[in-house]
Amino acid sequence: MKKALCAAAFSFLTTSNLFASGVDLVVYYGSRYVGMGGQHVALTGDAYTIFYNPGALAGVPGSSFAIDSTNLLYEYGAPLGGADQQRKSEFTIAPLFFIGGTYQLGKYLYFGLASYPTALQGGKFKNVTLASDLTDRNYGSKLVRIELSPTMAVKFSDYFGLGISWRPAYNKYEKYAGVFGAASTYTQMDGWDWDGFKFGAHLNNLSGLSIGVTFRPENEIELNGHTDIDYTAGLAPDAAAVPSYQRFTIPAQLQVGVAYEWTPRFTTALTFEQTYNEAINYDTTVVGGTPTPIPLHDKTTEALHVGGEYVFPFGGEKSISALAGFVYETAASRKSNPAAALPPAGEYYGGTIGSQFKFTKRQSIGLGLSYGEIESYSSTGELDTDPNYLGRSFQGKYTVDIMVTTLDYEFKF
Repeated sequence: MKKALCAAAFSFLTTSNLFASGVDLVVYYGSRYVGMGGQHVALTGDAYTIFYNPGALAGVPGSSFAIDSTNLLYEYGAPLGGADQQRKSEFTIAPLFFIGGTYQLGKYLYFGLASYPTALQGGKFKNVTLASDLTDRNYGSKLVRIELSPTMAVKFSDYFGLGISWRPAYNKYEKYAGVFGAASTYTQMDGWDWDGFKFGAHLNNLSGLSIGVTFRPENEIELNGHTDIDYTAGLAPDAAAVPSYQRFTIPAQLQVGVAYEWTPRFTTALTFEQTYNEAINYDTTVVGGTPTPIPLHDKTTEALHVGGEYVFPFGGEKSISALAGFVYETAASRKSNPAAALPPAGEYYGGTIGSQFKFTKRQSIGLGLSYGEIESYSSTGELDTDPNYLGRSFQGKYTVDIMVTTLDYEFKF
């Protein structure tokens, strides 16, 4: 019995729960984009096109530069240790950034280069008691993914461009986990991947109408590292630096957006986004040569980003824009497979506001703010009965509150 419990604890502890809801955030970079609801692939005119839509890079004349400081602030809530034993994670501030520039190589050819995180997520519950001799432990996980994106775009006419962005990335993953009454672990892995791409097409300002379409193919990534395990007294000898590796999938994603300039002062934008998270079906970590598949059964998500911009001109070249937007996204995870430090199986509703001040024709600064929340309740009868999942989560309410603040500066040459 002790040997069986030890094996079960080992297999559970060494399995990641980080990727249950994919790796994409709801809003990212640029005060104009964040303030209008995020992810607008039909907008153009700045260096953020490298991130949002490579095809829209063909709508950025000359050269441009952008630098952005984004802070992701969040707090999770979940039952730990038993049914309805609600806990709050520590309040986390995750700093993100964007730095990038574009250059027009010729009449029809454009180049861009940018670096930015596309994932910086996960939460940590502190002072968790896993057993009588395993107290004050951490419980949670964190993923950091930073991409470097050389991008090329070709303008085929005054209105239409196509682009491609290569997205190699560095990934780092940490996890504090535990089986209550049995053991606790700390896992650390990292690695590079070179197979990420994003493709984009953009119709630019045809009688005020702009349309953008992007596609990100699925990308499988492998991380390598080690796991340390502390067992409760008498269960098994502790293990340190056990070789570990994990494969996970960046799911394919399709985005379709439209923007319309009603007047030179007033623009609206809408983007529909579909992320094929069903590719994240099982989460398998291999520790010491032993693989353990944990069922996740994620779902395809649909998101809608809607926003508007109104520009108030001042004297000369100065102007200030008022930005507002709304975001809705369906759940990626299921009530049967909740995780303490990941977004729960509920719908996301969020609002955004922002402002951008242009103090010359070439320079601007901006501020964006987004807030949203997700909540879901999983009963004992709804939890997955797969043997590899038992004891992983508990009946209770799973929540997350998310705020994003963005401050950026743009310069056009």
